Amino acid sequence: STSTSMTDGVGEMSEQVVTLSSQFGQFQEDLAGASSGLDEIQSDVEDIAQTVDEADLSLQRHLDNVDGYLDELTGMRQEVLDFRAQWLLTITRVVIGTTIVLSWLVMMMIGLTIFGGDLAMHGDQRQQERENAAVQAVMIPILEEELRPQLREEILAELRQELGLVSSSQKPLSLPKTFNSDH
Repeated sequence: STSTSMTDGVGEMSEQVVTLSSQFGQFQEDLAGASSGLDEIQSDVEDIAQTVDEADLSLQRHLDNVDGYLDELTGMRQEVLDFRAQWLLTITRVVIGTTIVLSWLVMMMIGLTIFGGDLAMHGDQRQQERENAAVQAVMIPILEEELRPQLREEILAELRQELGLVSSSQKPLSLPKTFNSDH
């Protein structure tokens, strides 16, 4: 009975080994399938890693471009600010210059108005006084030296009437005695 049970045990073991062997075969096939699946997964992971690396390089290039544009924009911004400051300085200078010129023109207009008003009010009178003084300065010495005193008085009276020093209805003034005493 022991040999039967051993034969039965070896048979059972043999059946179990055959079953185990087929299970190992199935396990080996499963492992081979899993290994090929892992190879596919590894290939997919490498493809994904390569795509991520390419995206990272592309992103880095874009970031470098953005940095370059940022530098250019900063330079352009500074140029605009410098231009604006220069333009404001120029506008300020033009405004100050224009204000000075306009103030000068206003002062000239005021001066011309005052001078023109004075000339309009007193210009004729001053001109006549200057002309009379010039005529008297030239004529009196000539009259005193060359003409007779009576003729000289007549000429002076006519000159005074023409120059408006004496109206025609008034009697001409005689010369002071100093003029008559010479002749």
